[in-house]
Amino acid sequence: MRLLRLLLVLSSLAGAQSVSFLITPATITRCNSAGLGQATVSWSYPGPGLVQVRVLSPTGTAMTGLEPSQNSEMTGDWVSNGMIFVLVDASGNELARSAARVNCSSPLLASNDYLPLQIGNIWVYQANSRAIT
Repeated sequence: MRLLRLLLVLSSLAGAQSVSFLITPATITRCNSAGLGQATVSWSYPGPGLVQVRVLSPTGTAMTGLEPSQNSEMTGDWVSNGMIFVLVDASGNELARSAARVNCSSPLLASNDYLPLQIGNIWVYQANSRAIT
């Protein structure tokens, strides 16, 4: 009987799913003028109940309300390099954490979609006057 219980426990542990908690893109390169970026935080928790994403620590500022166990949310343009996101259950117990990576070579250039010019694109210059366009 003990052997049967041990096998049942081991088989349930082997079949258990893990928590998935991702920040995409893996490295944020599109930044605003302050060098901060935007990301999507995605999670999948196999357990029952609702979960919440918090910033910096399990007791930090709530980024989301209580959400379903599989979901995603976009941040605003406020993510800094190394910022910690924590997935907690409804009781505040930490389930997973992930750190954001932000790499902006020049926040001023990265904030404008037209700079730098992408391969295959061209600049078109126009001059307008009363006589000719």
